[in-house]
Amino acid sequence: MTKSLTIPPLTDDLVQVLIDAATIERRVDEIASEINRDYRNVSDPLILVGILKGSFIFLSDLSRKLRIPHVIDFIAISSYGNQGTEQGNVRMLMDTRENMSGRDVLIVEDIIDSGNTLDYLQRNFATRGAKSVRIATFLDKKDRHKTDIKLDYMGFEIPDVWVVGYGLDYKEKYRTLPYIAEMHPVK
Repeated sequence: MTKSLTIPPLTDDLVQVLIDAATIERRVDEIASEINRDYRNVSDPLILVGILKGSFIFLSDLSRKLRIPHVIDFIAISSYGNQGTEQGNVRMLMDTRENMSGRDVLIVEDIIDSGNTLDYLQRNFATRGAKSVRIATFLDKKDRHKTDIKLDYMGFEIPDVWVVGYGLDYKEKYRTLPYIAEMHPVK
């Protein structure tokens, strides 16, 4: 049985597909291979920390392709101001449960805008005694970075446009699209 590469018709607010499902699948395979190589000698399982909600599809696909010992944990963070798109203070809504002391941690993020959230998490996890803290992000808007953040694994660099699909949403809509689409909200 072959997979269909048919893309559903775009709506008034979805203007173009930026990354199709087949391209996403290939890149996730490549990232998993890199992680398998880099962590092949871990003694304790690698802790994958998914940032909710957007990273859950990327984390799910990635974790199924890993051949190294690993555990999955989640954290919920808010870094938006009152207007919904302005970067504000980072606020933790739900913390991880795994003990990070002496362990390797891989933060799994859906998209990086300013980098403030990841900068905060790296510092926070280091104070918890993590042996190492690396970052895997699905999408990166490099032109929007406000902090100097090192990305260890990156899926795709994208332009500064609003995107949905593959875990990313707009008001809880479009999160389960199998591709990444540029969106212009219709008023």
